[in-house]
Amino acid sequence: MFSNFTVVRLNKNETPPPWNSTAFLHGRGCADHPYVVESMERRKHAPYLVASASMSSLWVHGVRWQDFSSSSTKYLRVIRDRPALIRTLGEVFWRTHYEKQSCKDVDFVVYREVETMIPDCLTIHSLQGVTTTLSRGVEGKFGFRHTSDILQNFVPHPFRGGKVAHKGFCSFLVKFNSSRPTSMFSSPIYDIDAIIRHMFFLQLSEYKSKLFACYVIIQPRRSLMKPVQECERITDCPGGPYTSFECMAGYKFHITMENTMVDGYVSEKLFNGALAGGIPVYFGAPDVAKYFNEKSFIHCKLSRRVIQKMRSFYPRGQKSRPFLFGNSLHPTDTELLSWADTYLRPQLNPCVKRVMELDKNDEKYESILHQPFIVNEDIMSGVYPLKGITLAYNTLRNLDGNGFTIVPSNVDD
Repeated sequence: MFSNFTVVRLNKNETPPPWNSTAFLHGRGCADHPYVVESMERRKHAPYLVASASMSSLWVHGVRWQDFSSSSTKYLRVIRDRPALIRTLGEVFWRTHYEKQSCKDVDFVVYREVETMIPDCLTIHSLQGVTTTLSRGVEGKFGFRHTSDILQNFVPHPFRGGKVAHKGFCSFLVKFNSSRPTSMFSSPIYDIDAIIRHMFFLQLSEYKSKLFACYVIIQPRRSLMKPVQECERITDCPGGPYTSFECMAGYKFHITMENTMVDGYVSEKLFNGALAGGIPVYFGAPDVAKYFNEKSFIHCKLSRRVIQKMRSFYPRGQKSRPFLFGNSLHPTDTELLSWADTYLRPQLNPCVKRVMELDKNDEKYESILHQPFIVNEDIMSGVYPLKGITLAYNTLRNLDGNGFTIVPSNVDD
């Protein structure tokens, strides 16, 4: 049975609910608000719960129950006469930093992946590709409601119909030049994983070099669209990343690869490919098939061992850092591409061959093209992770037993 939740955003000057209401309070940006201060104080004095072993490190409908042993649950507080306090964490690129956080001040965190263990936290998994769809509103041609219908094949796809005529072989929405990858790594946020999509683009282009080749759509801002013999950039894709599928429409394939490989992290990129009307070519979350229909796109499955090996030469960090291979800590573009090619060419070959197979076989291509992208209605309806949130919330309110033990609080913990 679902609970009816009220989400309180005090930074929008909404009136706080009564203390005994079923509410989530996101205190970001209003930490000094009297309601937030009092909520924190009430939480500090609330008793905490000790979970049974059966709940340890268990995912339930998109909510993770961490390893709540008696020594690690001083932050798993009972919710009584107060709202549930939540915090939203941002990009997955800082996940090493997040591992150092805890739930000292909140009951839940909302996060975009399921691989990182955030200590002592009830973690709500948020599929970024789903939540960003809401940025276009609920109604309208590409609002959340109609997008959901399109992706489940409930209504005709706006960029498909009859015999598809394609203006290009593949689209690639990307900020950096694939031939100059060192510019990308001048930014501190990227894992080495981010080079994979560029290597795939270059490798795929080799197969199409004598035909109309891949088009690259790059942001921002200048337009260049003409048939070429080699891959060429197409600039000027107006709007933001959540509407860029309109620039990608008309291409047979779409390179929609994530910046990093991590379970549960599925950004707007794959959604853009599904909405653009061609077949998405995906790399990213190894568990993507748990959420979306893998028959509707090409999933490039790379060895985690190979990725981990490459990461060892470019460890994660929040500051610009050197590469740990060769004679130079700062390789040239040629050196970096050559190094990456050694690891990735055999990994990407099966995916390249699959694209070429479908490119030459219209029947097989069409059979994939018309697969629904979403076959699990829970993904777009909100049932995932609402069932898990309801269970966790009711447990913290001591409405469900579930084998938890209530321990009096000690504000000095």
